[in-house]
Amino acid sequence: MIPDSQKLLRCELESLKSQLQAQTKAFEFLNHSVTMLEKESCLQQIKIQQLEEVLSPTGRQGEKEEHKWGMEQGRQELYGALAQGLQGLEKTLRDSEEVQRAHTTRCLQL
Repeated sequence: MIPDSQKLLRCELESLKSQLQAQTKAFEFLNHSVTMLEKESCLQQIKIQQLEEVLSPTGRQGEKEEHKWGMEQGRQELYGALAQGLQGLEKTLRDSEEVQRAHTTRCLQL
């Protein structure tokens, strides 16, 4: 039979592993978010240059509208990807909390 102290240590180990896994997934998501924001920044710089060209004395109104549409579409795609990532992270964190609760409950019952 395994002593109670070892059971508690095993439960604590499982809980820490679960926390580490959740933190790793959160870090990966945040890293992805930073990458997406960097891409958005680059897109904005390109759009600024394009808009400056359109606004030059030789620019035309139609070109201006096309650039505006492309920028908005890129932004919507970025926000959609971020929202999807957040939903995945929320699910991962909820799942991790449930696992941790189960481990804690099991440890307390020992």
